[in-house]
Amino acid sequence: HMLGAAGAVELIVTLEMMKRQEVVATRNLVNIDPRCAGANLIKENLSVKMDTILKNNFALGGVNTSLVIRRYT
Repeated sequence: HMLGAAGAVELIVTLEMMKRQEVVATRNLVNIDPRCAGANLIKENLSVKMDTILKNNFALGGVNTSLVIRRYT
């Protein structure tokens, strides 16, 4: 775990997805438990129009943050 850097790295990756207008699939998601079948799980990359993103971070020790980021044009 990257500890203090995890949130920053996740934000960089999220901003890159917004730049590319692509949602990257969950890595190694092959066998989905039937109890999770109703969840919107991303199994392959998706091209989508993104102008606003919400990034959640749930850290060790109960520190939780959320960022809403909007494309500036």
